[in-house]
Amino acid sequence: MKKIIYLLFLFAFYSVSFSQVLEQLNIRGQFQFDMQSYKKDSLIGATKEPDQVKSMGKVYLNMNLSNFSAGIRYENYMNPILGIDPSYAGNGISHRFARYSDENIDITAGNFYEQFGSGMILRSYEDWLLGWDNAFDGLRVKYRPGSGVELTGLIGKQRIFWGLGAGIVKGGDINLTINDLFKDLLSNSTLLTVGGSVVSKYQPDLESFYNLPVNVLAYSGRMSLIGDIFALESEYAYKYNDPSRANQFNYNPGTGFLLSASYYPQGFSPTKMYVSEEY
Repeated sequence: MKKIIYLLFLFAFYSVSFSQVLEQLNIRGQFQFDMQSYKKDSLIGATKEPDQVKSMGKVYLNMNLSNFSAGIRYENYMNPILGIDPSYAGNGISHRFARYSDENIDITAGNFYEQFGSGMILRSYEDWLLGWDNAFDGLRVKYRPGSGVELTGLIGKQRIFWGLGAGIVKGGDINLTINDLFKDLLSNSTLLTVGGSVVSKYQPDLESFYNLPVNVLAYSGRMSLIGDIFALESEYAYKYNDPSRANQFNYNPGTGFLLSASYYPQGFSPTKMYVSEEY
C-alpha cells in the first residue's frame, strides 16, 4: 500500500511539474509559399518552360522555454521559380539551432546569422526572394561582462545551397557603448559606440596551378556617433590577399573605408533620443 501511495505521489508531482512547463512553453511558426505559372510569350521573348508551374516554400517552427529556445526550418523547392538558382532544387531541413540566453551570455549551436559592424568583413543573412542564404553552421557565443561591453565569438562554415562551404570561418567582435562606460562624458541625447572585429578563414589549397593562401585574415575598426539632429558612422577594414576565381586570382590585399553622415533637423524627421541601458 505504501508503494502505491508513493507512486501516486510521484505521478501527481510530475504531472504538476509538466503542466507548469507547458504553461511556460511558447511555440510559434511561420509559413511562406510562392508559386508561379509560365507561358510562352513571343512579345517579351519568354520561352516555354518544361515545368510550367514552379514553386518554393518554407515552414519555420520556434520553441521558447525560459532562457532556452530551439528552432527548425523546412524548405521545399519543386522546382525553384525563375530567378532562383536551380541548385536549390530539392527539399529538407535547412536550418536548426538550439540557444541559451540570459543577461550576460548568449550561446547558439547550429545555424545562425551574424554581422560584425556594417558587414564589411563578416555578414551572413537570408533574402528569400533573391535566393540568398549564407547562414553559419557552427557555434556562436555572445558575452556581456558589464554595462556597455559586448563580446562575440563564432566558428563555423557557411551554407551553399544544400551543403556547406569548404572554408572554416572564425571571428571575434567587440562593441563598446561609451555612454554606459563613462556616464558623465556625453549627454543622454548623444550616443557614441566604438568597436572592432577580426575574422579568419581556413580553407585547404586544392588548386593545382595557383599557390593559394590557406589562412586569410581580415580586421576592421568602427565608430558611430548619433545625436538629436545628426548621425555619423565610419568603418575601416583591411583584408589580406585572398585570390580566387571571383577576383580573377588577384593576390593584392584589400582595404575599405565606409563613411556615412546624416543631418535631420526639426521639421525634416523625428528627433532621436538615446537612453542609456543597463544590462
